[in-house]
Amino acid sequence: MAPSFANGTCNPFYTPVSKLCTLGNYISLSQHARPHPDPYHPNFQRAFYCGANYPSLIRIKAKYDPQDVLYGGRTAVP
Repeated sequence: MAPSFANGTCNPFYTPVSKLCTLGNYISLSQHARPHPDPYHPNFQRAFYCGANYPSLIRIKAKYDPQDVLYGGRTAVP
């Protein structure tokens, strides 16, 4: 199996957990991730999309996904 990087550093299969990437790994980074937006949460636009950003996110999503194909826990909810 090929290492994660060409120089062999940060190989998650052969590197002890205590010495994995100094930049972090998926597990440590995901612990600090924000929760998935809940459209039923009161005022979810402000809680998950910083309020004022929500209208521009809707416009961007409409532009690049006009058929509303992409949907997920972290996309702008139309």
